Amino acid sequence: MKFCKQCGQSLSEGKWFCSQCGEAAAPSEADKKICRECGNLIDGDECSTCSVSEPLEVESKFCKECGEALKDDEGCQRCAASSNRYCKNCGTAVSQFESYCADCRAPVVSQPIKSEFPPVRNKKKPRPLMISLIIFAILLAGSATYGYFYVKDASLPTHTTDTLIEALEKKDAPALQELLSETSDIPLTRNALQDFLDQIHADPEVYEKLLQNIKRQEKSIASAAPSNPFLIKLKKSPEKKWLFINQYTAELIPVSFTLDTDPDAKVFLNDKEVPASGKESREIENMIPGEFTFKAIKDGEWGELETSLSLFIWEDADVPIPLLFDEQYITVKSEFDGAEVYLNGEPYGTIEDSSLRIGPVSEGDSVVVSGKYSYPWEDVFSGEVEAAASETVELDFPPGSQVVIDDLTSGIIKYNESYIESITYADSSLLRNVKGSQLEDNEKTIQNLQKRSITYGGQLNDMIFDEMSLSIKEEDGTYKASIEVKEYYDSSWNDPSDPDAAVTIPKTYYYTYFCEYDEDAWEWVVYDSDEH
Repeated sequence: MKFCKQCGQSLSEGKWFCSQCGEAAAPSEADKKICRECGNLIDGDECSTCSVSEPLEVESKFCKECGEALKDDEGCQRCAASSNRYCKNCGTAVSQFESYCADCRAPVVSQPIKSEFPPVRNKKKPRPLMISLIIFAILLAGSATYGYFYVKDASLPTHTTDTLIEALEKKDAPALQELLSETSDIPLTRNALQDFLDQIHADPEVYEKLLQNIKRQEKSIASAAPSNPFLIKLKKSPEKKWLFINQYTAELIPVSFTLDTDPDAKVFLNDKEVPASGKESREIENMIPGEFTFKAIKDGEWGELETSLSLFIWEDADVPIPLLFDEQYITVKSEFDGAEVYLNGEPYGTIEDSSLRIGPVSEGDSVVVSGKYSYPWEDVFSGEVEAAASETVELDFPPGSQVVIDDLTSGIIKYNESYIESITYADSSLLRNVKGSQLEDNEKTIQNLQKRSITYGGQLNDMIFDEMSLSIKEEDGTYKASIEVKEYYDSSWNDPSDPDAAVTIPKTYYYTYFCEYDEDAWEWVVYDSDEH
């Protein structure tokens, strides 16, 4: 319990002024707390001796309001019977025994006033200016709130995307032109945009992809996340409307691509000629996405060549677009490498590796193909063949002319005559037009005759050549021929040990002679033979 040091009046709990004399009050020993563990007085919330933070408050045996002694747990008989009074200055309730208000220190001079309700505290009347300021502040806060939400809504990209999608759905070229033309680097005419709208609507897959991409871009802009635009790109404008509202623009993404074509060809894109670059590739840039028609024309050696291509391009092409001619060629084949080929009677080229390609030849055109092969003994001409594009011509240079047959048969006859003479005289030096294994066999035969002292006593009557069996080919730069021959002899031998061998007997032999052409001697030489 606390008491005023000036007049001894009891002090109410939590009051810092004496209600009797108005003297400032100070805490008394009764207000101090006692530690539960050690019993020492605690000034704060924790005991400095044993560090216990839950002190035990000392219960007062006197009324905290009027100082009257309390009996057991009963309330104060003095204060309970008193009437309520209130300070005229601040409205705080005071007892009938208090002369000063414990809150504002104002003297209490009036008699107690009985009232069922506490009086309203005296308040100053608000001034009109204050009311106006309050109303203005409320209006200002409301306007700011409305403005914030208006700016927030107006700054969304939804308004731009809704307008864009509406123009796409309605195929409204003027509206789309108004949306796109401000930021476009390519000329966007209404006709070009109308073609663009018609083409994307003609491909439902492309159109649906475009709409979904626009929605994704809208979300990406709102969340500042990256996106991959398709055909149309949404962008946030650096300028703001009324300094606060974000603005958005839509930009048509142009396409660029490379054409891979003949450097000498004239190239047309959508019926407009593309300037030549002097290279096989031509760069095409900043075009409105959609359908493109390409055409290339070139003057060929055997007519005008033309190729065309039509395709849709919605995004930049990563690889060159081939615009190549379907070049059609005439293929000339022959086993005679080195043969000269003529087109329409004029020299064109030489056959190498058994073939020659002529062209390109335009479709519908044809040429006359012929050839010449020069044998060492004569020039042989092939027949003339009319050929069109993509056809294959086989040129043959048969060596079976009378010239080569005469030369070949003459060489074989010369050999046989020399062989008959050599065995007649047993002298191998008389052999002519023979080489290789044939020569070796003949020399062995003559040596055997010499050892046995035998000579030939017969004669060659005739040799019949089968021209149909003639075969001539080139091997490693050497011409070789084979031909079948039927030979008629009157045969006899001069054998000292066999007198009957001298009797002349007609004989027929069948041989295949293998010959090589000796370009130095300009004649055929026998290098082998088979009897059959």
